[in-house]
Amino acid sequence: MEKITHVYNKNPIKLEKNITLNIVLETIFKEEVSHIPLFSRDKMTGILSEKDILFKLGSARTWNVDISSLHASSFANLPVISINPEASLEEAVKKMLDNEIGFLSVEDNEGRFLGILTKEDIMKYLRKRFVDIKVGEIMTSTVISLSLDECVLRARDIIMRYKYSVLPVIDNGKLVGIVDDISLLRYLASIYEKVEWRYREHKTRLTIVSDVYRREYATLNVNESVTEAIEILSRGEKAVLITENNTLKGIITKTDILVLYISEMKESS
Repeated sequence: MEKITHVYNKNPIKLEKNITLNIVLETIFKEEVSHIPLFSRDKMTGILSEKDILFKLGSARTWNVDISSLHASSFANLPVISINPEASLEEAVKKMLDNEIGFLSVEDNEGRFLGILTKEDIMKYLRKRFVDIKVGEIMTSTVISLSLDECVLRARDIIMRYKYSVLPVIDNGKLVGIVDDISLLRYLASIYEKVEWRYREHKTRLTIVSDVYRREYATLNVNESVTEAIEILSRGEKAVLITENNTLKGIITKTDILVLYISEMKESS
């Protein structure tokens, strides 16, 4: 049985729960982390993710607030779902999939915080697996995409509604880039930092996808191995776009790999 004890991150970046949101954002952008445990003294009080922040920034309730006056704890994901370090990887993956989350708090029998397990940690562990399976066999083929002239707030709404991390950008039938949750978060953070509160919503509604999309993105051909996709995802990419003759055919995310792992475990039991 594969246990998570050798998989989870025992030394994640931690922040005090009352630290201001601008410091949290600086940490996320600088350290390239998606989940940050929050502490009050030596007790973990919540885990903050990129999506938690994205959910509130750009909403009607926060347009008139400066991010330097917001506390991290008001954005944190609660309650936090935990798991014991002796639990199996299969149990951890099932918890993530069942609760549609990307992380678990690892705690001992007394409830003491030991670390954090993320989908990216699992990708690193699963390297070299599924060599004989092609990405075209497990990719999600129904993909919501964006055009260059769509409002950036529509991209945010889709990402939040469907819990996506990446949306492909299509121009004249060709894949030209992506919009992901971190690029949207960077954009919104800049709006809150540079634009007077009364103009923030108007400025954002005038911003279109071509102003924020990423032109660099990870791709694989439909016939390449799932192992290649896992390698890319383990390096921090949110998703891998699957193409054939420069045409978008589908997308693979960490969730797709976790579903494949559970399927493998069922077949082997």
